[in-house]
Amino acid sequence: MIGERVIGYYQEIKESIRVNLNTAYENKDVESIHQMRVSFKQMKSLFNLIKLISENEYDTDDNFKPFHEIYKSAGYLRDVQLQYAEFEKHLTTKDKPYKRLLEFLSKEEEQAFDQFRNEVFEFDLHSLSFIEDRIKVAVKDADEKKVLTQAVNFAQDNVYTMHDIFSEGTKIKRFHKIRTLAKETFYILQFINQQILLTQLVFINHAKLKKLGVVLGKWHDYEVFEKKVIKLNDSHPMFKEPDFLKLTSELHIKKDKLLNRAIDLMHKDGQVVLR
Repeated sequence: MIGERVIGYYQEIKESIRVNLNTAYENKDVESIHQMRVSFKQMKSLFNLIKLISENEYDTDDNFKPFHEIYKSAGYLRDVQLQYAEFEKHLTTKDKPYKRLLEFLSKEEEQAFDQFRNEVFEFDLHSLSFIEDRIKVAVKDADEKKVLTQAVNFAQDNVYTMHDIFSEGTKIKRFHKIRTLAKETFYILQFINQQILLTQLVFINHAKLKKLGVVLGKWHDYEVFEKKVIKLNDSHPMFKEPDFLKLTSELHIKKDKLLNRAIDLMHKDGQVVLR
């Protein structure tokens, strides 16, 4: 039954969260924090699908509420970890200004991790099972053909929305929405692909969609880091030196290259993520 497969998919997400949450809490593991956030995104995408299945009786926001704070704190920690790793990788730490920034980011990472651990401490793991019980009620009488059709339509509607947003122009704000839709659609396709051959029903290029999501994800990371460095330039005297202005320029160039790659993907063959 399709309802059991929906529950099975949720159980995979639940187990991934449980395992990665423990590892992240114990040793601040970068990959575990990343995978935990991916699982929460998969969860939210599944909730949106269940909302359709239940004809809007299942409320996505209400059911995600127990996980919102831990998801948000993990996102902040993830951002700082990426910034530290990126900065350490491509800049010379022998330079005093850059050393100061690394020290600043190191302290910020510790603060972010403390905040994350507090949220983990407050987090009730039983809420994962409580939500599972709600899902069982929402999908118990689900019709397989109808669910798969709804899932396919949901994914395709997201893709059409992405292209509609893109056709309105290339303002930065629009690409944040496209990024969110690309990731949500990719996660829905993961579920569909477990049930049927993707090529049979879905006229979406899975590989191109994944690439678009990855490119816009990296673009978003640089966008966040650039804003942070600009804010530091404005508020901290020690970050007003020419080296930091140069850093802002470097981040802006990298960010723009990624954005241009995303634009190329959206332009290619007119409908990048459609076959």
